[in-house]
Formats: sequence, C-alpha cells, structure tokens
Amino acid sequence: MQVALVTGGNSGMGYEVVRQLAQDGMTVYLASRDRDKGITAASELSGAGDVRPVRLDLADEASMRAAIARIEEEQDRLDLLVNNAGVALAGNSPDIIATVFQANLHGPVLLTQLCVPLLRKSKAGRVVNVSSGAGRFSFLASDYLKMNPEQLYYAYPISKTALNGATVMLAKSLEQDGIRVNACCPGRVATKLSGMQGKTPAEGAAIIVSVANMSAHGPTGGFYDETGKIDW
Repeated sequence: MQVALVTGGNSGMGYEVVRQLAQDGMTVYLASRDRDKGITAASELSGAGDVRPVRLDLADEASMRAAIARIEEEQDRLDLLVNNAGVALAGNSPDIIATVFQANLHGPVLLTQLCVPLLRKSKAGRVVNVSSGAGRFSFLASDYLKMNPEQLYYAYPISKTALNGATVMLAKSLEQDGIRVNACCPGRVATKLSGMQGKTPAEGAAIIVSVANMSAHGPTGGFYDETGKIDW
C-alpha cells in the first residue's frame, strides 16, 4: 500500500484529492493547519479508505517536522507528496505578499526538502506541486492582466511562476534519486480561492491524481493540465 501526504486536505480540492487517493488504495495523511478541521475531514472520508489526519502549517517548520516524524514512525517511507495548499489574496502590502509567498512557494519547497529522506525510501517517490495557469508567462503577457498598475495584485500569479521554477530545480536535483517532481494546473475550480466558480473540486482533483499516477514511473520536471503537457 502506497503512502501519500496531501496538504490543504481538509476542504475543497485537497479534500477530493485525499478521497480519490484513498479510494485508489493509498494510506493518505490529510494535512491541515487546523487540527480539529483535519480530524473532522478525515472522519468524513473514512469510508473512502485509510485516511489519517495530521496537523501541518506551511508557515510553521516545527509542524512540518512533526508531521514527517509521525509518517516515518508509522510508515518508514513516503511515496507521494501533493503540495496542494495555497492562498490567493488581493493587495500588495508586505504582509499579504509574505503570506502568499510563504503558502505558495517557501512552504511547499521546504516541505519537499524535509520529505526527501522518506521519499528516497520509496520505490517510486514523486512530488506533485499544484500550480496555476496564472503563473505561465503566456498568461502574464496576455491582455487579461492589463490593469491599473497601481492595482496590479501580483503576489498570487508570481508566486505560482516561482513555484514552477522551483519544480524544475527540484526535479533536476532529485532525478538521480529516481524521485519525480511535476507541476499541474487543475484549472479554475469552484473553491474559496476562486470565489466558488469553475469546475467541481472532484474534477480538479482528478487532474492532480492523474499527474501523480503518471509520474510514478514517468517524466519529471513537467507542467500538466487536463490536455497533457503545457508550457511554463
């Protein structure tokens, strides 16, 4: 039985990723910042399979280390890390920019680094970074983002551009260990982050799970959506 860790697993798309992975027969650690919400979500998903709540805050390294230590104690390896958690906030204040980059870039990268020893113990270790088409250069250069420069809320798209860059760097550095690292774009999904507009969380989750399964013995350092591989 494979072992997975999914951040932001207590709601929205992450919740559905946990469900689908558990239904596929994995032991899934459902990570959430709020311990009680994680416990409630894991209980709701217990019928899908082996779902275990764990507290993990991407702004708290100690919580990351504690979560990894628990997985090591119980499983002694990690097969799949899904960096799903993320935030989108309007505004350009230093606090907003710091919060977005911590959740969308610094936290996921550090968590991946901390998980490397357990991923190395897997026969098919892989990492899936949930990114966004909003971080693609073609999107940033499109007319969609033509707006008053004083209201150019750049934290979210640029944090995803940076996450894409980190994906390539991690893929290259972990290739010798046989660990695959890919990014995916689930598209506009009806969650709090998108204002409840777009495809269903289950549909968005299916893309993430597909990339996770593809990368088990497949390519690394790529960016994928529901149509296949896309440019950065």
